[in-house]
Amino acid sequence: MFNQVGKKWLLYSLLSSLVSVCCVYVLSQSDAWQQLENTAFDAQSSIIPAKVSKIDIVIVAIDEQSFAHYQTSWPWPAGFYTNLLKRLNQAGAQAVVLNLPIDALPNANEKQASNFANSITASNLPVYLAKRQGRQDDSLLNYYRDAGARIKSFEFSPDLDGVVRRLPHGSNSISYEFSAQNLTENTRIRFIGDTNSFVTIPFVNTANANLLPDHIFKDKIVLVGIDILANTRFGDTAIDRYRTPFTWLSGNTMSGVEVHANTIVNVQNGLSISTLTILQTAFFALLVALFASYLFTAASLKKSLLGLAKLLGFIVIISLFAFYHSVSLPLVSLCAIAISSYLFYFVFGFRKQQRQQQFITNAFSRYVSDQVLHELKDNPTKLELGGERKFLAILFADLAGFTKLAEQT
Repeated sequence: MFNQVGKKWLLYSLLSSLVSVCCVYVLSQSDAWQQLENTAFDAQSSIIPAKVSKIDIVIVAIDEQSFAHYQTSWPWPAGFYTNLLKRLNQAGAQAVVLNLPIDALPNANEKQASNFANSITASNLPVYLAKRQGRQDDSLLNYYRDAGARIKSFEFSPDLDGVVRRLPHGSNSISYEFSAQNLTENTRIRFIGDTNSFVTIPFVNTANANLLPDHIFKDKIVLVGIDILANTRFGDTAIDRYRTPFTWLSGNTMSGVEVHANTIVNVQNGLSISTLTILQTAFFALLVALFASYLFTAASLKKSLLGLAKLLGFIVIISLFAFYHSVSLPLVSLCAIAISSYLFYFVFGFRKQQRQQQFITNAFSRYVSDQVLHELKDNPTKLELGGERKFLAILFADLAGFTKLAEQT
């Protein structure tokens, strides 16, 4: 009888596991669910930021200090960038990345434009300029491209909540230029920290060789970009700041130039986070569902609650371990599968277990002690035929005249 019951429970576990996985899969397609997964990713990013022993990136910030010094309206004269290129060439920088809107650079018809173009041509290091979707003048891009500049895409693709998590993967992206790995669409940025995680130098200080020795820039990738909190300098131009996985905790937004610094560090050091494929996700989900069903099936309500808590803790630990090794697991979905498996057990299985325990009570309460009865109710499988081999001492005794004595009473 109980072998048959065990087979039924096994079938029930398989069916409940499949139902749990299917239900969570349907829910996971919604935007609200994706936001929960993104929040879990942000939490893991804050707990386990990227660790880099050496960072070959320096940020030159167009900040309030520089604006206050120059007292010049935006866009700045091309001579500022020409002098910067000369200084970085002398210092032996590895590359210069100008993370600026193309309309911030001088027009091809302006006198200073030729000087800037000539400085690009004469530069011993590669100069990268930004091409932004829907905001560029192709003729101006071609003008500087002909001078030797490398035109790359500096676009990000924020998620629905406005947070930048995905690593730009196109072959024309600036990240790809420094990549030592193949970038896929689902690869995510592993930020090394919140804002100001890189060496950042105000633009105004770069021209002073006495203040900043050449070794600051030597063999470094120098990223030049806007780093201002409030849009008070650029008129109608949108300020170049983004929400990151650290924003939910600190409230800080990060400048676009620092986000690009994080992407370059990721592709240089292989730090980016990979997400699971559909088949890998399905495998992990089914594994969790089967284990949860097995864990809850043979347990009492109290033990199953404890088992659920342990299982959720185990899933969190495994997710953090995987994140540390640059793999992002669908933490919310896996936890939801464990919880839904428990709910299926509670709704459909617990009532059946109660009926089974009532049957055991009615059948054995008159013949065995309470201790044995509780043990049978906690472990119904002990009712299966088979028994146990033990060394026992058995006493056979008889009382003389017991029958006659019993009849008299």
